[in-house]
Amino acid sequence: MAALTAIVPAGCARTTLNAAPQRDASWVAYQCESGREVTASYPDESTARVRYQGATIAMNIALSASGARYTGGGYEWWTRGSGPGSTGRLSRFAGPEQTASEPLEECSVPAR
Repeated sequence: MAALTAIVPAGCARTTLNAAPQRDASWVAYQCESGREVTASYPDESTARVRYQGATIAMNIALSASGARYTGGGYEWWTRGSGPGSTGRLSRFAGPEQTASEPLEECSVPAR
């Protein structure tokens, strides 16, 4: 039986695993420039749960040129890196046809 190979056009690839946050059910705390905290959990390679101002938002992976990008519940969560120093931006999701979202928080995982 022949092996199937997927071809993904440049710029349309999903994030690579090494650019995404660690995949498990533990919560990662991001400290934001506003003084608030965003926590996120990554139960598998295609979902994230984000806690912000008392709400937990379920999100699904979305296309990104770099980092890991998730959308759901009217929000967008875009992370780069993993562990201390990794960053995350929480925005109001403007929709797939829009080129810019309204940023709410710029955050990073503090050094231990």
